[in-house]
Parts: sequence; C-alpha cells; structure tokens
Amino acid sequence: MMKSLVCFSTTRPSGLPRWLFAILSLGILIAACGFPASAQVNVLTQHNTNFRTGLNDSEAILTPANVNAATFGPIFSLPVDGKISAQPLYMSGVNIPGRGTHNVVYVVTLHDSVYAFDADGLSSTPLWQVNFLNPAAGIITETPAELGCATTTANTEMGILGTPVIDSGTQTMYVLAKTKENGTFHFRLHALDTTTGMEKLGGPLDLSASVTGKIGTLMFSTAAKNMMARPGMLLSQGIVYMAFGSNGCDGGGTRGWVLAYDASTLLQLGVFNDTPDNKTAQGNIWMAGNGLASNDAGDIFFSTANGPFDANLGSNDYGSSILKIGWTNGSLVEHDYFTPYNQAALAAQDLDVGSAGVTMLPDQPGTFPHLIIGSGKAGDVYVMNRDNLGQYNPVDNSQIVSYLPATDPSGVGRMFSTAAYWNGNVYFTGQNQGVSQYSITNGQLTLLGRNASVLCCPHTPSISSNENTNGILWIANQNGFSAINAADVTQPTLFSNQKLGVLAHFNTPTIANGRVYVGADMVLQVLGLLGNLQATSGSGQTAPSLGTLAQPLQVTATNPYTGAPVPGVTVTFLDNGKGMFSPNLGVVVTDASGRASVTYRVPQIAGTYTITAAYTLSTTAKFTVNVVGGTATHVIVVSGKNQTGALNTTLAQPLVFQLADAANNGVSGGMITFSANPNSGTFSPMQAVSDSKGKVQTFYTAGTKSGSITVSATYGSFHGAMSETIMPGPAVAVNSLSGNNQKAPAGTALKAQLGVAVVDQYGNGIPGLLVTFNDGGANGTLSASQVTTDVRGRAIVSYTLPATAQVVHIIASSAGVGSFTFTETAQ
Repeated sequence: MMKSLVCFSTTRPSGLPRWLFAILSLGILIAACGFPASAQVNVLTQHNTNFRTGLNDSEAILTPANVNAATFGPIFSLPVDGKISAQPLYMSGVNIPGRGTHNVVYVVTLHDSVYAFDADGLSSTPLWQVNFLNPAAGIITETPAELGCATTTANTEMGILGTPVIDSGTQTMYVLAKTKENGTFHFRLHALDTTTGMEKLGGPLDLSASVTGKIGTLMFSTAAKNMMARPGMLLSQGIVYMAFGSNGCDGGGTRGWVLAYDASTLLQLGVFNDTPDNKTAQGNIWMAGNGLASNDAGDIFFSTANGPFDANLGSNDYGSSILKIGWTNGSLVEHDYFTPYNQAALAAQDLDVGSAGVTMLPDQPGTFPHLIIGSGKAGDVYVMNRDNLGQYNPVDNSQIVSYLPATDPSGVGRMFSTAAYWNGNVYFTGQNQGVSQYSITNGQLTLLGRNASVLCCPHTPSISSNENTNGILWIANQNGFSAINAADVTQPTLFSNQKLGVLAHFNTPTIANGRVYVGADMVLQVLGLLGNLQATSGSGQTAPSLGTLAQPLQVTATNPYTGAPVPGVTVTFLDNGKGMFSPNLGVVVTDASGRASVTYRVPQIAGTYTITAAYTLSTTAKFTVNVVGGTATHVIVVSGKNQTGALNTTLAQPLVFQLADAANNGVSGGMITFSANPNSGTFSPMQAVSDSKGKVQTFYTAGTKSGSITVSATYGSFHGAMSETIMPGPAVAVNSLSGNNQKAPAGTALKAQLGVAVVDQYGNGIPGLLVTFNDGGANGTLSASQVTTDVRGRAIVSYTLPATAQVVHIIASSAGVGSFTFTETAQ
C-alpha cells in the first residue's frame, strides 16, 4: 500500500508551548505513521519533505519500464500569467466548494499569482486563482532593473519566487509574495485557504524585522528592494519559516535573514540574521531554491553564501557555513554550525557553500545515525552529524563525518542544486557532468556510477519510487528535462525532452499520482503516461493484391490511469500511403466504448505491411497485414538457369520458378509441372505446389543425353522456361558418319565428304577435339589434314582421289581415343 507523505497536521495551537507541542507531535507521529496510511499522495513542501530529500516513495504508476518516449511524455499544459520558479505542490482529494473533489496542483508565479488546477487535467481552467497585484493602486511586481543582477537571475519580474508550504490539517497554504507598492518594496505573508484561495488568519502580513549586532540595528525593510526569498518556505511544529538573500550580486545591504511566524496566528515569533556583526553585507541564503530543513525536534538547518565568518572568535557572522538554529528562551538563535577550513578562500572566490541546499538523511545505521549533507559552488561535499556539525577547524575538515573535496576523481562537480536521497543512495547533479550516484555507509560516500549524459546546467532533482523499487530520478537541465533510472544511473537515460519551454533557474519538478509537474514560462507543463491505444482486432490478416481485408482494423483507447474507455478522440490510421483506408481516409473518432475501426484495401505489391494508429498524445497501435498474389497470369524464372552439369548427375542448384499475377506478386497454391526438351533426365519433384510467395523448386538429374536442354514449368497455359547445358562424358571412340566405301574416277573428288564423330560411351559427340586425316601417302588431296570437332563432336573433310587407279585407305584419328579408316577406290 502506498504511504501518505503527510501523516499529521504540523500546526501548533495558539498558546501551546513549543516544547509541549513537540512532545505531543512526536507521539502523534509515532501513532499515526506506525500504521498503514491511505493511498493518498501529497507534496506539500519544497523537495517533498522537511528533510529535503526530494523523494516521493508512494509512486506506484510511473516505473522505469513505462517512462520512455513510446509511452510517456507531455500530456497537457496549464497556462499561467508568468514564469514559475517555485516547485508545484500537490494535494489529493481536495473538496473545492461548488466544484467537487479534485486532486489539485498548486502553482505560483513571478507575477504574484497563485493557481489551483485540477491535477489530472480535467480542465485547463483554474479551480481558483488569486493575484496580489493592483496596478490601479500602484501595487505591481518588482522589475529586474529595480531588483538588480538581472543577467544572473534571468527573471522577468519579481513576485512569488520561493516554494510555498501547505498545512493539510488546516487546509492552509502559506505564500510569500514580493510587491512594489508606490515606490516601496514589501514582502507579504499570505495564508490562503487551499479550497478557495481566500485569505485566512487576518492576512496578508507585511513582513518587518530587525536585529541588533555589533554594528548596530539592521532593518529588514532597508534591504527589501534588493532581496529575494528564493528558498522554499518551511512549516515545522506550527511555525512558518522564511529565508532571504540578495538578488544574487550582494548589494544594497542584503544579508541572510530567517523570519519565523506562528502558523495559526501569523504573529512573528523570531528573527535570525546570519551576519549581524560585520559591515560586509553578505551571508545570503539562496540554496538553489531549497527550503530550510527541519528535523522532528524542530531544529532548522540551512547553508549560507560567501560572506564574513567570525563565529569562532565569539562573533555572530556565519558566511560560507552550514547552520543549525533553534529556539532558546523564546529567541531564534544559532545552536551549531559547520564552516569549511578554507572558508576565506571560498568567500574570496565567490564559491558559495549556499549555492546548494542541505539534505537530511533518514536515520542511518552505524556510528552516525543523524546525517546531513551539504555541498557548494566549489564542488566540495560535506557529510555532517546533525547532533554535532563540527564547527570550525582552520586546518582541515576532519572534524566532520566525511569530506569529499572537489579535487577528488569521484567528485560531484560544481553544485548549483541540492542532493537527493533514496534507498541508501545520494544523488548529485553537478554542473557539466552526468548525474552521480553514491552509496553512503557510516557517513562515507562511495561513487557507484555516473550517467553518461553530461548536463550543462542541472537543477535540483526529484525522485519517485514505490518504496524501495522503481526509483526514477527526474531532473530539469537548462530548458530540457530528463528521467534516469535511480537504481543505476549508468543505464541509458529513460526519457529526455528538450522542448518544455523556458525554465526558471533552480526549477524542481513534482511527481505525484503518475504525473510529473514542471513549471515553465507562462505554463505548467505536465508529463505522464500517453493515452493507451491498443490494436484490438484485425491484425495479422492476409489478403490478395488490391483486395480488402475480411475484418476491419480496430483500436481501443483507454485511460492509462483508470483503464476507462476514452470516447471522442480522433484516431488516424497510416501505412505510408500504400493502401486505402475507409472511411475518411483512415481518420475516425472513437465511440462511447473507446473503439474506432476502418476497412483497408491492401496494396498491390505482395509483402508484410505495418499499419499504425494513434491520436494526439497517445501510444501507437500497430497492425501487420500480409498481401499475397491474386490471379495467376504468368510463370517467372527465379533462379537456377544457365547451369552446366554432367551426365547422370544432379545440377548443383535447384531450378526455381514463381507463379505470379499481373503485378509480379507470387500466387500460392498453384500446381506446377516440370518438363525438359530433349529430356533424358528426371525431376525431383516432377510437380510442386507454389508456396506462400508463389515459388516452386525442383532438382534436375541429367540422363545420358548431352547438349543444351530447355526446362519448362507449366501452370495451365502459362509456361516459364530456362536453359541448361549437359556436358558429354569422356571420349571413347571415333565413329564414321559418312563417305566410306566410295568409287570414283582417278583424280576426281569424292562425291560425299568424309565425316567422323568423336563420342562418349553413350554416343554423345564431344566438341573441341582434334581429328587428324591421313591417306598414307596415296597422293590424294584432303581439304584439311586436321579438323577440330564441332559442338556435335563432328569432323568433316573433302577428298580428291589420286591420279592413278588404286584403293586408298584414309585414317581419321583422335589422339588417345582411337581411329576410323575410310576405304575409297580410284578407277
């Protein structure tokens, strides 16, 4: 069963001491969270929990198996009025008055608007929207020129920057908005009803604060013009915390401020400034938009940017540090800190420790159960004991649990994002390298792997999982977005989309109930499972050339989240223009049962064809169709022709023919008969039925007849023919053909020519052999004394008798074979 991300309300009743509330809350937590919770998912704070791990471990829908380009992608978008820098928040089962119960995603913009949308995409119209501007009264957002450092932040205006926080128990959303009001600059705390957007608790509250240090009294309002509230808000034990820093360029007297307010009354409870004793105005709190972290005891943890550090000398300046603050005698004060040994060098080079937030780990086995991890712009990683952060060691960082310097080969890279944690693994998204996965054992980080895709500008990642399975790390990178298998980041990226629009700096996605919410400029992009379109009937059919399939091709569209049919979507069937669809050329609308079908006339050319069907933002359904030949019109010679073979042997290659239709498609099922002319050999087989491609084959074994033969394949009145050559055997004799035993007057030519044939054992003439004619000196005349046998093995000459009467013996011989003697009489 999925676990709820929120087990109890964190609102402290007015008048109840914090120490008593802490004890009661811990008891409630143990009681409530010790039993299986309902299958409701809530993401109510930045990076999902006050530990800032970035983990939603109750995601049972999205898995590494279905997050890919074929089944996952952008599924809808929700328009807003400005850039979204804050992480979207999510509440399930919210009862909106007059609108029913909805899963709701809450979005805030730099244009000072708060939106509540149906998180399942039932409508792009907000369930409610509020805006804190009133231009007619002079209340507007701050311009980048007024805020300063515009090229660093790339913000188009300054309104609501940091992520709000929601108390689900009281259905209150706390929002911090900045406005310019007739020339003055204000931060206002709003407490909104999550069901209506209406102000609660007498809000909004115009924030003001002061602290007194060694340089005198510092006023929050004095630096408001150049300050941003980039960190996400924190709700811990009934107290709302907000953190502030400069515009990114350290000017206008900005410092790191933390303000705390009672969540039930909006009364200010405490103020903390991290650099009150030095005239250098730095120590800002940015943390890449990460919220202040808090444990169950109410301790608050955060990192600071470059600035003065003198806490080791008894002062109260904590630049380039990681702080633990809490309550002492009703005041918000420092309880512990860690400052790197090289803080002065880091500060001088603008290498902020506060460029990344802190991540608290769930209780760990070993010597140090309570760990917290920080990093920074230099790329150093600090693993600290939350019970003793280690303070300052001017020599090295050996006082903390472990230290991974930027120079280490397994280092994380420069960090402008906050680490995430899941299932014993810590994930870092360093600049200009791939996502790094580390195991952590007794506080020691060990690099397990790094994704091959280098990210130029990665934002803070989020992780979804179903408890300890199906972990996916989701990360925005500049204006793109990727999903990586969290179990093994070295595997290829599961999904990547580089066209989600302009994303704000430090954009962090929210994953809930099978969907991913990513804020962009003027729009909330929602990614999820594409519509499920399945080929439900008609695939695998066979039809003759230009015929129509016996059954329609049918698809069924279902909602991938509910399994319910999806009516009214337009499905398009495509085959790259080969065949013909009907109706509407294959563009049809699903009926009430989510079904759509078309008839299909197959192409002319035989083969296997793939047909695809899809509708906008759906998976692709695929069909295969087999096209075979139609009515036979001729027989085609395929292979095996022009072979040469020996007597009484089988030709080396089979003789292959194809029964074909008018388009040369093979026609199956035809009985083909083989014959040869002249024929003294045999076929195996003598007849054959054409196969699925219209082909038949036979083997021909020659008999005792040599020479050229014609092999025919006959189907009805259709014939296909090929020629073969059968060679004779070895020459064994010279046989007489003509001209023997003639009589003629002396000195005259014999009427008939003298002809012999050189033959094999079967009487086949052998071409190309030399035959010599000789009359033994009788002084007759031969037309040629040597003749080469022709293709039939023949050698023929003319002979003129000698001038004197006599009997002449003319011998025709072939070397190594034999001879024949002609007897002629000269009268």
